[in-house]
Amino acid sequence: MADAAALSTTLVPAMKERGYRGDYAGALTAAASMIGPVIPPSIIMIFYGAIMSIDVGALFAAAIVPGLVLAGALFVTNAIFARLQNHPRLTERPPFAPTLIRALPALAMPVVIMCGIAFGLVTPTEAGVIAVLTALAAAAIYGQLNVQMFTQAMKSATILTGAIFTLFVTGALINFLAALLGLPGMVSAWVDGVGFDLNGFMLVLLGLFLLAGTILDTQIALVLMVPILAPAAYALGADPIHLGVLICLTITLGLISPPLGGVVLIISSTTGESYWRLMRAVLPFFIIEIIVILVLAYLPELTLALPRALGML
Repeated sequence: MADAAALSTTLVPAMKERGYRGDYAGALTAAASMIGPVIPPSIIMIFYGAIMSIDVGALFAAAIVPGLVLAGALFVTNAIFARLQNHPRLTERPPFAPTLIRALPALAMPVVIMCGIAFGLVTPTEAGVIAVLTALAAAAIYGQLNVQMFTQAMKSATILTGAIFTLFVTGALINFLAALLGLPGMVSAWVDGVGFDLNGFMLVLLGLFLLAGTILDTQIALVLMVPILAPAAYALGADPIHLGVLICLTITLGLISPPLGGVVLIISSTTGESYWRLMRAVLPFFIIEIIVILVLAYLPELTLALPRALGML
C-alpha cells in the first residue's frame, strides 16, 4: 500500500499526460505494486520467517524467480493491452547510461543484501545493518543526507519496529493458545477426514489467504492463520519455503482483490479516479496474477531451484 501511495501520485499523472486513460494507469500501478512485497528484501517474508522459524535468506532466494515470473506476466499483459487499445508510444527516451549511473547507489542496496545472505557472508540481521549503511551512503551521494532526514528516518523506524514487535508478541500468545487448544491437530484431522491431498488442500489454503488479505491487515492475517494452517500443509508434504513464498504472494494479492482491495482504494483517493472504474481495469491483471500463483503452486521447482542451487535447502 505504501508503494502504491507513493508511486501513484507521480506515475499515474505522468501516464495521463502521455495519453493513457486514468483508470488504466491506476490499475497498472496497483497490479505492479504486488511485486514489491515478493522481490527481496521483503518485510512480509521476514515476518513470515520469524513466525514459522524459517530461514529468511532461503525465503529471499526462493522469492526471486516468482517475482520475476510475476513481473514478466504483467509485462506481457500490458503489451497485449497496448496493442489492443493503441496505447501511446514513448517517443523520447532518457539517456540510458547516465540514468543508470545515477540510480546505481539506490540499486546497490538490494544487491548488497541478497549477495551477502545468499553467499553466507552475513546473517539477515547483519544484512539489515549493511542496508542501513548503504542507504546512508546513497543519501549522501544524492546530497539528501541531513539531520532532519536522519531524524525522520529514525522516528519512522522506531514506530515500525515497535509495531512489528507488538505483532510478534500477539502472535506468540496466539500460537501458545492454539497449541493449548490443539488447533493445528484439529485442522490436520479435518484435512485427513475430508480426504484432501496436497494439491486440493493447497487450493483451499490459498483461497483462505486471498480472502484474509482482502479484509485483514497482512501481518495480522499471517499471525492469526499461518501457525494454524501451515502445519497441516507440511503434514501433506508441502515444502516450508515454497509454501511461505506462496502464502506471502497470495495474501498480498488480496490488496487488489474485489470487492475491497486496499491498494485500489489508496490509488483512487490519491489520483481522484473512480474506485469502481479502477477495480474493473485492474481485474484482468488480478486474474493474470492468480494464474501465476497457481502455476507457482503446482510447479514448486520454479520457486525452489534457486535456493537449492545456492545450497540453502
